[in-house]
Amino acid sequence: MSKYPKNKSFIFSVDTIDECLNMANICLYTEKEICSQSVYGMAAVILLTSAIDIMGTYFENGVFKPRRLNKIGKTENVRSHFEAFYDFLMDEKDKSALQDKGTFVSIVYEGMRCKSVHNGQLMARVYLINQKNDKSWIEHKKKTTKYESYKIYLPELLKIVENAFHILKEKLNTENIGITDDYHPSSSTGLTECNFSKYE
Repeated sequence: MSKYPKNKSFIFSVDTIDECLNMANICLYTEKEICSQSVYGMAAVILLTSAIDIMGTYFENGVFKPRRLNKIGKTENVRSHFEAFYDFLMDEKDKSALQDKGTFVSIVYEGMRCKSVHNGQLMARVYLINQKNDKSWIEHKKKTTKYESYKIYLPELLKIVENAFHILKEKLNTENIGITDDYHPSSSTGLTECNFSKYE
């Protein structure tokens, strides 16, 4: 039976976020064999929005509350995870790229997260761009009074999520959770062979 450090047990897995970000990097910098200059953009979207979703679970009603997996009650509105990410883990420059929090949730949660995971596609007129863009991570173009389009610059979105992860780890350290750069717990159901022995 596994024994976990008391102050580190059953928190939402920091290691999972780290894995999502590492794999998103690989997706964006690995060309597909069947199509040169094409990368694994949809896989990156699923990984990045999953990381956003996980990070948002650390907040409840505007309060930072790292929860333990063995104390989870009812499932809350997933939309609130994305709202919390916007409120507490994004900087003002990145927020200003969109009109407001509602637009962020509509595009990133409804248009990207839900559509990619459940339907294998994105919301209509949301386009993935695998290029750096110093100005913004997203471009909004209103073509007519009826239709709008959005370009998502994936390398810039990756930077936003990586920066948010850094902020989250700082918050965890402030709360004396004990997450350091050399600590990599797996989730309670996902211990891997290489680190399982540390908790036996």
